[in-house]
Amino acid sequence: MERQICTQPYERRVIALYFFKPLRTLSICKNMKAKKLALLFRKELKGFGSCKKTFLLTPHPYAIGNRIEEIFFGLLMARRKQLRLLLLEHLNIPSLHAYRLVSRASMSLVSEYFARPPKIVLIGCAVVLSFIYLPTRIISRTLFRWTGKRLYESYNFPRVGVDSLWIDNPAETRNVFSWDRVVAMNWHQQLANYKPPTLRSSVEQCCREKLGKMGVGPEDWFVCVHVREGGFKNDFGRRDYRNANIENYISGIKEITERGGWVIRIGDKSMTPLPDMDKVIDYPFSAYKSDEMDLFLVANCRLFIGSVSGPMELAILFSRQMLILNICDWSCGALIRATDRGLLKHVYSKDKERYLSLGELVDAGRDLLHPFGSISSRYELRENSPEEIRDAVVESLKLLESPHLPQSGLQEMARKRIKSSARKIIAQDRFHPTASKSEEVLRFQYKIAARVSMEEGAICQFSLEANWKSDRLNRN
Repeated sequence: MERQICTQPYERRVIALYFFKPLRTLSICKNMKAKKLALLFRKELKGFGSCKKTFLLTPHPYAIGNRIEEIFFGLLMARRKQLRLLLLEHLNIPSLHAYRLVSRASMSLVSEYFARPPKIVLIGCAVVLSFIYLPTRIISRTLFRWTGKRLYESYNFPRVGVDSLWIDNPAETRNVFSWDRVVAMNWHQQLANYKPPTLRSSVEQCCREKLGKMGVGPEDWFVCVHVREGGFKNDFGRRDYRNANIENYISGIKEITERGGWVIRIGDKSMTPLPDMDKVIDYPFSAYKSDEMDLFLVANCRLFIGSVSGPMELAILFSRQMLILNICDWSCGALIRATDRGLLKHVYSKDKERYLSLGELVDAGRDLLHPFGSISSRYELRENSPEEIRDAVVESLKLLESPHLPQSGLQEMARKRIKSSARKIIAQDRFHPTASKSEEVLRFQYKIAARVSMEEGAICQFSLEANWKSDRLNRN
């Protein structure tokens, strides 16, 4: 009986491509609504030594968070369906694409659920993907330059396999979002069964040698810290609500080093440099910065401290305990595991002339959530203070020592309220107001619904006590 490669029938783009054994016919299906391109790899793959079927996935090319998130959910799906995941990407041609491929080392991670074909096969796939998508990417860039509008996402880069990550049989729910289908996915159990990937042994050894040269010994423990700024995405003035000031984190950093740990700040060279501190490494400005080292550091840190930004997804991928600070959107399912903790930014309402309580934020509508690149002029955000960050670090370090410490009744109540409110918001029509078509809205709905369904973390206890009924800033 012939096996077929699993693909995404949910996409309306269909290009029949017979590639392996050997490359055969490439043709474009005439019946394509909205003239949308797509790929369909239909020839049998032998699983490269496995009896499992092979699923093709092209993770997001230029957004680190999206790329890692899709690999994480790809691994969940591969285990759920007993598949081999074949990660593909197009050629890296920044001058033509107007972006560079990010975190390319993540495409070479090791897992029993990853297919590992010969390198020549991966190069051939990259050539084919570039041949198909580069022309429409150039057209989209030209159109944007002339009219300010772009072609749909699927014209700009490959999105093969993406829709099947968050819902089984996506073609059966093409037009309507269903929470029943989300519940049937049993995301909580999938997360409990999840096994994180690893780095190749040669890469692991090389990175450990670099870590030693940075001053961190084999018996030392360290914490990764990432504080988003606008330089990497060049989105100053557009997404400032996602950013924070690294100087406010220094008290928390010192709390870690005073307890004997190291702090390794991750990010890129556009960030504000840290002052010189004992046992603190400003890694983006070091000679050891690389894609492989980025993965190694997060995979081996004892605690990841970050914001709702791309590197947070690495901590989720590698099952690291997280402390997410300055959260601007509580509905996106950031605090995945039970030991994860977080702090929300304070929100000042210009209409009410006061800061809103956490209870009010949880019950607020979509205009208080900011995943779409805009923020309501009715509100102003205020970052977590150095004292709040230090107290949050103390709470997370305590959980490192006692990971089975149960959440308080207040934390459980707040988490249930957050998940209940998020369910209502996610189910709304046009949940993603910037999505260009209905499939993209549904994709986003099912993705966020999956994250919210598996979320088991909590807001820090001290913050709930101080801000649940009334924000403490109103009392100062």
